[in-house]
Amino acid sequence: MTITTALATEAVVPAETGYDAVADIYDSWHWSTFWSNNEIPLVSSWLAKLPHGTILDAGCGTGRYLNAISQLGFDYIGVDISARMLKECERRAVALRVPVTLLHCDITDIPLPQESVDHIVCARVLSHVSDLDAAFREFSRIIRVHGFCIITDIHPSHRYANTHIKVKSRSIRINTYKHPIQMVEDAAVRCGEFQVLNLTEHRLGDLPVKPDRHTFSKLYDSPNIPIYYSLLLYKSFDQ
Repeated sequence: MTITTALATEAVVPAETGYDAVADIYDSWHWSTFWSNNEIPLVSSWLAKLPHGTILDAGCGTGRYLNAISQLGFDYIGVDISARMLKECERRAVALRVPVTLLHCDITDIPLPQESVDHIVCARVLSHVSDLDAAFREFSRIIRVHGFCIITDIHPSHRYANTHIKVKSRSIRINTYKHPIQMVEDAAVRCGEFQVLNLTEHRLGDLPVKPDRHTFSKLYDSPNIPIYYSLLLYKSFDQ
């Protein structure tokens, strides 16, 4: 099936295909505003406490974390499976006048040397990865000892089947894996070097900026169901 046919029939498409198709409108998507208001401040508060160095933005997309990371004094490496999302990230870097390294790759196979980054941010990406072990093995390979890994993602209890983004008159549905949180934690620990320092499940009442009630009516219909989670990992020898 060609990309054009898959998108026209609203089939569920791979992450690379889907995000290539929505790259130029992704930042105006209503959920992008939701994440900017509620997830970025949370992750930024964690980043502000980390020792300076190089941060890998694993699945960087359009570079929504680029400004926060650069303002805190970190060097920035972004990787993404979508070439068009990386192009948007490059445009953002040029506009911000921030030097970046951008790599087009899968997060389970990152072309960086062993222990070459200090910390990792992986925001809403693992739900597009089928093999969690492969992702965490790669994170463990490239992060230095005493580095931190910040994970956020849609909560598996959140009521959705797949990532669904409307582009003009059609819908792009992107392949999504609703990994149980315990499965994510287990995969992180199983690679032998990560400790779980913090796990938080975020519900409607926890959000610092409540979304529009009409646009996000499903959240208000089920306010006790977690929307997303955040996970802080630490790499040490103490396993």
